[in-house]
Amino acid sequence: MSVLFGIIVPNSAVYVLPGAIVIGNIDLDVFTQALWAKTNPYHPLWCHLLDTGAVCERLLDCFGCPDDIPPKWVIYLSALHDIGKADPEFQVLDDVQVDRLQGFGLSLPSRYDGFRHESRSGVWMGKHLRECGWSSSTVRMVAATLRAHHGNFTPKPCAPSEESPEHDLWEQIRDRIAEMLADTIGIPDEQSAPAGVTNASATGVKLIGLNVLSDWIASNEELFRYPSLNTEVTPSDYWQQARTEAARAVSALQLVQLGNCITSLANPSFRDIWPQITSLRSSQQALEDACRGSIPPGLAIIEAPMGEGKTESAIYLSECWKLQNGSCGAYIALPTMATSNQMHGRYREFLRKRRPCVSSLRLVHGMSWLVDDVSLESGFEILGDSSEEENMLARDWFNPSKRALIAPEGVGTIDQALMAALNVKHGFLRLLGLSSKVLIVDEVHAYDEYMTTILERLLEWCRVLRIPVIMLSATLSQPQKLRLINAYGGVVQEDTDIIEPYPLITIVPLDGSETRVIPVEAQTSRTVHVKQHLGKHR
Repeated sequence: MSVLFGIIVPNSAVYVLPGAIVIGNIDLDVFTQALWAKTNPYHPLWCHLLDTGAVCERLLDCFGCPDDIPPKWVIYLSALHDIGKADPEFQVLDDVQVDRLQGFGLSLPSRYDGFRHESRSGVWMGKHLRECGWSSSTVRMVAATLRAHHGNFTPKPCAPSEESPEHDLWEQIRDRIAEMLADTIGIPDEQSAPAGVTNASATGVKLIGLNVLSDWIASNEELFRYPSLNTEVTPSDYWQQARTEAARAVSALQLVQLGNCITSLANPSFRDIWPQITSLRSSQQALEDACRGSIPPGLAIIEAPMGEGKTESAIYLSECWKLQNGSCGAYIALPTMATSNQMHGRYREFLRKRRPCVSSLRLVHGMSWLVDDVSLESGFEILGDSSEEENMLARDWFNPSKRALIAPEGVGTIDQALMAALNVKHGFLRLLGLSSKVLIVDEVHAYDEYMTTILERLLEWCRVLRIPVIMLSATLSQPQKLRLINAYGGVVQEDTDIIEPYPLITIVPLDGSETRVIPVEAQTSRTVHVKQHLGKHR
């Protein structure tokens, strides 16, 4: 017989860290395992932290690792996102759990409605990473991502427990949990900590996006079936269960990497991608010639008349760029729901033929009426102190209209992508989703001054996150084109010599090399096939 979570359990395993600590009558390790993260159904805190880390590990295959932070550290940081729940101000939020925890001999304070566990996580993480030798600037960035994992970058302070008599004891509890996570996940040593990050914005956006998405998936009992996992085992054994369940949950959401299914042709021809096209338009031929000579990923603006096959050109270029930089898919953004609906059918058919190995993987469309295979109507509790509004916001991200941005392939309206550049709640998830894709924006000339301004900011983010962008237009004005080039290039481009006669393909490489223009021979004539459909006459 042994004590686990304050309950007498026969033949159960209790994990005890080397050098167990007993303070008064409290066994610190046993008490640490008794802390809760969720109550409906009950789930221990240490298990939820490992759940989240396991999901994060799987999501790294989908979205890539943030720059300058080793993957093991990213998983560890994600697991620590809820370390602030190891605090008396959080543990008193459920009356049943209060009675159980007080059985360990530790007094708990009265309920304090102003406490936010993410604030405690941020404060503790700052102290912990400084002790691990992280630079001050990187510590501030990581602590900020933990504080904001519920969408608010300025949550309420975590007082008053810092002045409580048991503050030092709870600090030891949090330290013991962190030690258990590091031992289980496999953080090599403090020497492996990053010295700093090159771009805090790029690293921070991906880190917080991974943290939030990992937490949401691990918190959904329908999707991540944590009630079925055996918690009466050592953390290392539980970690293996969580990793298996994480792989299944991420696969169910259809977030798996598609890159391995792309035909590995070093320099594919246009017909390799579009075998049904027997005769290339002049813009398509010019693009193929340039791609066979290698076009580095960046911003491409394809200007050509209607009927030139600009969409096929964009998809061809995106496939070439995916082979170069390992992007997993594309998001095709259009101005209206009607055009998005039409493009959805065309692109779905393309994927069915292009990637037969994943023909069963359904393209998630950006329209809300599309029936979803994974229904998440119930069983969603993000945190013990969350509001119903927070839970609804999180659940909404797994619906088709938003999941199109985090799925490997997506088609939708431009506003879904533009909101990534706005100060909206969880906007960083949109940037995370786009970071693993090629962004294709059709009919870019159709956007007014307001939308163009937002589009410029989105292009700035795309540059930071190294997201390739392809823009299509039949009638793009020179001033608007220069604004888009300047936004993505990060420099003011005053040289109007880059604007060549229409039609034209313009490339702004991510590697910082000079803006490149690809002239296209204008077609003076074209054969149009007309098919007569006779109506019925009375």
